[in-house]
Amino acid sequence: MLWQACYVKESGSGSKIFAGRDAMWRNVIISLAGWVSLTVASELVAAPPADTPLAGTATSDTAPSSDALQQLVDQLGATSFARRKAAAATLVRVGAPAKAILRRRARDPSLEVRLAAESVLRRILQREFDERLQAFVADSRPIDGRWLPCWDEMQQLTGDRPAARQLYAQMLRSEGMLLLACARQEESFDEQVLQRVHTLQPFDVNGEYAARQLPVPTIATLLFVGKRTMSAAEQGGLSELITLLALKETVVAIESSSQTVVLRPLLEQFVLALADSQWTSGRLDSGRYYALDLALTYRLETPAAALARRILLWPNSPPRMLQHALLGLGRFGDSSDVDLLQPHLKNRMLCHTPSLLPDSEGAGLQVQVRDIALAVDIHLHRRQPRDFGFQRIARSRKTLFVPQSCGFVSSDSRGAAFAAWQKEKSHR
Repeated sequence: MLWQACYVKESGSGSKIFAGRDAMWRNVIISLAGWVSLTVASELVAAPPADTPLAGTATSDTAPSSDALQQLVDQLGATSFARRKAAAATLVRVGAPAKAILRRRARDPSLEVRLAAESVLRRILQREFDERLQAFVADSRPIDGRWLPCWDEMQQLTGDRPAARQLYAQMLRSEGMLLLACARQEESFDEQVLQRVHTLQPFDVNGEYAARQLPVPTIATLLFVGKRTMSAAEQGGLSELITLLALKETVVAIESSSQTVVLRPLLEQFVLALADSQWTSGRLDSGRYYALDLALTYRLETPAAALARRILLWPNSPPRMLQHALLGLGRFGDSSDVDLLQPHLKNRMLCHTPSLLPDSEGAGLQVQVRDIALAVDIHLHRRQPRDFGFQRIARSRKTLFVPQSCGFVSSDSRGAAFAAWQKEKSHR
């Protein structure tokens, strides 16, 4: 089993520390992510097997004898700095054959020897980790993914393509701790994700907004593991994650990335999981609403259209959801969807009151659900809403039309628009 669970009690405390399938590898990943310092676990087990020897690593034919390795490790505690440095460099070059003795000496009574052995072992494992990831990215053949946490599941979403391998390697370097916790199904996994999301919020120490662009590998990891945190939504982490994904800087980072083709499947699975979640955030419909909002923001055509149809068929959808669903269907649906609009052409629920700002799209306009349904109906029939009374309707990159602009200044102008469209349809 991948990273088989194995915890041991930490000396002098009631807490537990990881001692699983090579705990040192976990520490290497953590140190590469820069989250915590490298710590040698109380028990170290065999590293994941490699199919071929790593570049620059000594083989059984070229590795020094056990006695020679013992002498090299002893020199790590030499008084001469030059001898210590030379011994460390030689052991790093030896690589894997030196790991067993270094692990033993990592528990040496001498603090200096322990620290030196840990340092050399870390360098060996980091190089081994680096080279294995490089080989993984460069190779196109299927591999045994047991030593790559969550790779088997990720490739089911993204496919085993070069871009997917490259992104996964970056994710493992940036957010390896989360991927390991996810693969191991650790009890603290939800809390780890929520804490990570919280640290990424775009606010400075004074609570002021401070825009910053998140690294793409971090975004990808949060999308991948985020669907597993839906049950922890009451802790606020899901809301914070949605906030991160909705930021302009995040949208730009994803859409301008050379790995967009891999990121989109991760976005789609997160959006669909959010729509099916029981997250409420004050309303029963929050999951559906924000799922559709993200689908529209990132122009996810298939999920956006599917979610819009679901919302329009749901009998209790409030106006704020209906307007987005109608406009989303208008943007990503087709003429076969016009029947879904018919019940909403009679819906008089208010979406927007007239804006008092003279220069806004909604200045003086009242917008009802039926107004937006009418504009979308006209659009799906490949006609222009402006030709049927929507004099101030404005296009939107996200929602087809600006919702506040899909209204009328009076009941008379609204009635005239509906009558004009009904007359047009009767002649078709």
